Amino acid sequence: MRLTDLSLRQLKAPVSGAKVYADDTLVGFGVRVSFQGTASFVLTYGVARKRVTIGRVGVISLKDARLKARELLAERTLGKKDLKAVSFETAQQLFHTTRAAKESTKKETKRALDRHFLPKWRNEKVADITTDDVADIVDRLKHTPSEQGHAFAAARLFFNWCEKRRYIDRSPLHGLDAPKLGKSRSRVLSDAELIIVLRTALNGATPFHKLVALLLLTGQRRSQIAALERKWIGHNTRLFTFPAEIMKGNRDHVTPFGDLTASVLATLSEDGLLFPGGDTDNPFSAFSKSKTGFDKECGVTNWTLHDLRRTMRTHFAKLKVPPHIGERILDHRSGVVSEVEAIYDRYEYLDEMRQAVEAYEAHLVALCEN
Repeated sequence: MRLTDLSLRQLKAPVSGAKVYADDTLVGFGVRVSFQGTASFVLTYGVARKRVTIGRVGVISLKDARLKARELLAERTLGKKDLKAVSFETAQQLFHTTRAAKESTKKETKRALDRHFLPKWRNEKVADITTDDVADIVDRLKHTPSEQGHAFAAARLFFNWCEKRRYIDRSPLHGLDAPKLGKSRSRVLSDAELIIVLRTALNGATPFHKLVALLLLTGQRRSQIAALERKWIGHNTRLFTFPAEIMKGNRDHVTPFGDLTASVLATLSEDGLLFPGGDTDNPFSAFSKSKTGFDKECGVTNWTLHDLRRTMRTHFAKLKVPPHIGERILDHRSGVVSEVEAIYDRYEYLDEMRQAVEAYEAHLVALCEN
C-alpha cells in the first residue's frame, strides 16, 4: 500500500503481536502497529532484515520519516557501519559490571533501571529506543517526584554510557530536561505521633518493626540501617562504624548509640546482615509494602521514614544539642561546619555525640511515661 496521512489514520492494530504495513513507494519503509495500537515508522533492510525504528507516528511526520529512511539507506549504500545490535538487558548488565561508581550509587541506579525500564525494554535493541519511549515512562512517574528524578538520572547515565560504547548514535535523553524537583518536605512528627511510632516499632515482631525502631532512635539514613552488618557494630564501645561505600558522602561515619538501640540490636541476627532481603544476600528493600502495613497498624499517616531524621534533628534543638553535634550524628557535614574547618578540625566529638544520643533516648522515655 502507499502510505499517506489519510491511510495512516486507518491502519488497524492486530489482535496480538505487531503488524508491519509496508510502503510501496520506498522499499523497506513502513509502519509497525502493535496490538496495543502503538504505531511507529520503521525501516527494514539488508540480508539480515535489520529493522530500525525511526519514530512514533504523530511525533514525527510521514514526510520526515520517509526522508530519514532514505538517509539511512544512503548511509548503508555508502558503507557506513551499522551500530552493534545490543538488547537493553544485555547492555544494562554490562553497564553495571563495567561502570566505575560508588557501590551505593550503582545499587540505586540498578534499582531504578530494573524497576522502571527493564520490564518494558528487556528485549528491545537500545538503538531502537527513542526519546518518546523514555519520556513516556518518566512522565508516568510525575506523581512521585523523587522516584521520577531517580528514574531519569539512571536512564541518563545508562544511555550516555551506551553512546560512549557506540551502541547508539546519541542518547535519547539528549536535550530532554530533567524533571523538576518536588517541594522539599518539612514534616516533623508530633510528640504523640513519635511515641506511637516508637511503641509500635518496639512491640512489633517483624524485621521492619526493628528497622523502624533503629531509624527513629539513631537518625541514620534508611540505606545505612537496611545494609547494617554485625561487624559494623561495636557492642563494647556502643559505636556504629558505617563504611564509606554505603554512605552518601562517600566517607566512613562513626556514631554512638544508646541503651534502647542496644536492646533492639540484641534481638537481631548475630552475624552478617541484620536485615537481609528475603532469601538473598542483599539488604532489605521492601520498604513500600512494609511501610503501608506499618501505617495501618500504628494509625499515623502522611509521614516517611526520612521524616524520622528531621524529627530527631528538631528534638536535638529542643534539648540544646549544639548544631554541629546534631549534624555530625546525622552525617551532615556541610552548612554548620565549613570545608576549611572540616579539613583542620579532626576531633571526632564522640563524647559530645554520645551525650546527645543518650539525652534523646531519655527524652523519648520521658515522653512515653507522660
